[in-house]
Amino acid sequence: MEFEKIPTVPTADEILDRSFRRAASKMRLKRNKDRANEEFVRTVSQAIHDRLVRVMQSFPDFNTVPPFYRDIVDIMWGLDRVKKSLGAVGWAARWARTHGPGLAYQTRKAEETAALRKRAVARLSSVVHQIDDDLRFLNEMRNVIRKLPHVSEEFTVVVAGYPNVGKSSFIRLVSSADPEVASYPFTTKGIIVGHRMAGNERMQFIDTPGLLDRPYEERNPIERQAVTAIINLADVILCML
Repeated sequence: MEFEKIPTVPTADEILDRSFRRAASKMRLKRNKDRANEEFVRTVSQAIHDRLVRVMQSFPDFNTVPPFYRDIVDIMWGLDRVKKSLGAVGWAARWARTHGPGLAYQTRKAEETAALRKRAVARLSSVVHQIDDDLRFLNEMRNVIRKLPHVSEEFTVVVAGYPNVGKSSFIRLVSSADPEVASYPFTTKGIIVGHRMAGNERMQFIDTPGLLDRPYEERNPIERQAVTAIINLADVILCML
């Protein structure tokens, strides 16, 4: 997965500021003041729509990503919460596309086009600010998932077992190069991925956080990541005690 290519998700104020600046540039090109106000509203709504669509399209469809990544996202943030935030961004984009042209056209009919322009922009701004929490949530998630380890579909040996039994050291010993280490926000521990050539074939080794002997529902997020790796990735499980 190429999560590292997901760009920073802007806040509501950043989206509006950029949209206003683009609209102001186009407004200055209009000699007719009334048409200039109409163009300003139209450009703001279009810029908001385009920016929000780019935010949505920058994230993968979590229904179709490999199970390992989908489960990690679900454990750390909850898939329903992620889909809700992406859905909110989509709603705001559709609102700007649907209502923006009408708001712009109304300024042409009004006697006080400047005042109506301000009211139209205020409505658009209100819609964008309604999803500010969702934008911030998506950006926080983006900052983490872009650092997730790259896990391929090669033959995979998952190294599991109790804490502090030498799993990380074993991975470093058998790997042909320094393994990739990815950490998560709630711990300095994470899932370590290493590789080794076996003839012409490359093998993948994954070192999971230590597992304690207790039911899944009682496990903490780190342990659940380990279970996820074992279930979805392992061709062979090497258990160290």
